[in-house]
Amino acid sequence: MDKFLEYVGYSFLRAIGRALPYAWADALGMAMGRFLFSVFGVRRRVSMDNLRHAFPERTESELRRIARDAMGNYARTMMLFFWSSARDASSINARLHFVNAHHASDAAARGRGLVILSGHFGAWELFPLAFATQLNLPMTIIAHTQRNARVDAVIVRDRNRFGNRIVTMEQAPREVISVLRNGGALGLLGDQSGPKESLFVEFFGRPCATYRGPALFSLRQGSPIVMPMMIRRPDRGYDIIIEPIDSSDLEGSTEANIQTLTERHTALLERYIRAYPDQWLWAHKRWKHTEYFLRQRHVSRLQADARAS
Repeated sequence: MDKFLEYVGYSFLRAIGRALPYAWADALGMAMGRFLFSVFGVRRRVSMDNLRHAFPERTESELRRIARDAMGNYARTMMLFFWSSARDASSINARLHFVNAHHASDAAARGRGLVILSGHFGAWELFPLAFATQLNLPMTIIAHTQRNARVDAVIVRDRNRFGNRIVTMEQAPREVISVLRNGGALGLLGDQSGPKESLFVEFFGRPCATYRGPALFSLRQGSPIVMPMMIRRPDRGYDIIIEPIDSSDLEGSTEANIQTLTERHTALLERYIRAYPDQWLWAHKRWKHTEYFLRQRHVSRLQADARAS
């Protein structure tokens, strides 16, 4: 029953987003997000804790405003995703403008496949639609399966538009190689916490578990990485800035090279978040394995000192 009610609630919000004009869907999403920030204490606490570590120089009122608006950005992204599911390519693209699109087109033209890596930043659900329709680069997107099967089916259907294709994390190992070997584009969001066994890289001054997949796929297949960073404009549209990640000095998929390339794309994401902090998803427990890593590192150092003595 709970999952059925969840599906009904999702369908209701989706119907509203599909029916509203763009500006109304955007404004409603922002209002909903700010309301959710006021009532969901757990996510508010997670956001504030993350922000205090990331921006220790800012006041509590500044951090609270960023956290509130970031939750608003999350909800408006969902409402605009709903809105886009009922619109054609020209209506969607009227709101989205590429900057430095040649970085993606030139990289794809090499025929070695393309890794399109981004994060939960800006209106992240919309950039695959723009890649497919404006750049003729539909992508195979690696995504987590939602716990609610009915909701998941609707999300997958809405994402699988204009040639884009969703594959699950379980399908990813075999799909990734096929896509890149055939010169296709692979879409990933790489900013959620990986498991404890992941690579740990510095992100806002703290080590955090980060998926090694994007760097591994790129180096193993010789596929370049580009990062589309979506910046909201005052007119409610978005600029999609394409940033290439240099790997020309990295030969082979060694652990050291994977670490270096992961650090590079993580550093670029941090640079954009610092510039536009209210457009990132601070409510996620991005650093949930940091204490575990620090303890393990401390133990390793003690053991090394003991062996040396």
